[in-house]
Amino acid sequence: MIALLCAVVTCVGLHVSSAVFLADQLKIKVREVSIGFGPVLARFGRVTLRPFLFGGSVRFKDSEVESIDPDDMHDAFDAQPLAARLAVGASGCIALVLVAVATLRLDGLRAFASGFMQIVSGAFSPLCDAQELLAQMHLASTTLPFVSLLGLTAAKFAALNLLPSPATNGGFLIRTAFLRTRLFRRWPSRMTSLCEVAYLGLLLSWLCALLVYLTQSGAIDLHMLTGK
Repeated sequence: MIALLCAVVTCVGLHVSSAVFLADQLKIKVREVSIGFGPVLARFGRVTLRPFLFGGSVRFKDSEVESIDPDDMHDAFDAQPLAARLAVGASGCIALVLVAVATLRLDGLRAFASGFMQIVSGAFSPLCDAQELLAQMHLASTTLPFVSLLGLTAAKFAALNLLPSPATNGGFLIRTAFLRTRLFRRWPSRMTSLCEVAYLGLLLSWLCALLVYLTQSGAIDLHMLTGK
């Protein structure tokens, strides 16, 4: 499991750093780079380190979320051409897919393509489908070389981040593509909230599935947790 955790953290770093690298190349101002979730542990310039290293985010200079002088918009994210904004939004997932293909070849693409359905089906069936998928990932973490495990993890992580939720790259890309269109103005804010709730439910379902799996596999002792 240590190898799998290392693979996940590596994917998080690659995913975030790819977006930052491309933004820097396009002269887009990066305000903050967050590695992990939770309270701030340390700051290194624009990089913020948080304890739960299972995700990250990049905050750009953007007039939609901050007040910017019109004469100082040249390096703002929302002032860039659509192609540039989409490229930055997709860069992290593209980098992950490239890692999957480089390490697993066509199997990397297959792992990426199957990841969408596996993530959704596992969330709907946390005590059945998710348990089988977690067992497969556990087996992979103990039998595959780290490079192959990294490719498999990158493929699934890319699929997760491309789901159409406001909290993922998939939702970010959809919003960016339609932001200045009539369709976006007609999109009810309630639907966005529902998408956020659905994604949160998906994550909570997988968290429950993981706790069940770790308990059944003996990695977590419920008697120790409850003091009985």
